[in-house]
Amino acid sequence: NTMGTDEARDGALYDFAQARQIGADAFPRLYLQTREDYLYLVARGYSDFDRVRNIVDSIDV
Repeated sequence: NTMGTDEARDGALYDFAQARQIGADAFPRLYLQTREDYLYLVARGYSDFDRVRNIVDSIDV
């Protein structure tokens, strides 16, 4: 069981800190990283595939 390991705990803490830093207050959230320093919010909460695809297709990268 890897859930009880220090590595799993550290990974979860990192993920929570990163979510807090970018203001993730609703789940699920889907981001597309378009540059090393930029995350584009694609979906907040549930979005169907066609909606997500249309948003991703409209992003200029």
